[in-house]
Amino acid sequence: MENQDYPALAKARLTEASLRCTRQRVLVYGTLMSMMEHPTAEQLHARVTGIDSSVSLATIYNTLETLVEHGLARRVGQRTRGSGAIRYDADLEPHVHVVRGDGRVVDVPEHLGRSLMERLDPEFLREIADSTGVRGIRLELVEESDPARAS
Repeated sequence: MENQDYPALAKARLTEASLRCTRQRVLVYGTLMSMMEHPTAEQLHARVTGIDSSVSLATIYNTLETLVEHGLARRVGQRTRGSGAIRYDADLEPHVHVVRGDGRVVDVPEHLGRSLMERLDPEFLREIADSTGVRGIRLELVEESDPARAS
């Protein structure tokens, strides 16, 4: 999402989702869309308050929950070691994440993630989804943080 007009894109997507385009909601969503590092609510708050210091952390949390509920963002790396904090991603295109040992979540380079996903048999993925009752499958690779294995 490089070189985008994030406020305009945020307004358009909020409108498509039949959500009110409040000034703060547009600011929070546009800022989330511009961030490549999958921020926690606190990290997003720090970035947003650099633009508008009146936005509270509660507003950030409420907006993030609204975005997730309406399919405009998703939670990533929720059950990780490290910080354990929930992180958010506004990029809803299929892509693969790496969850770092410290809790950070980063995207696998697009060409590698696409290659990995193409190698997975769609019928096998459907079988997994059907047998477990999940609606979809997202792939997150977890970094090994065992110091003994680092050498």
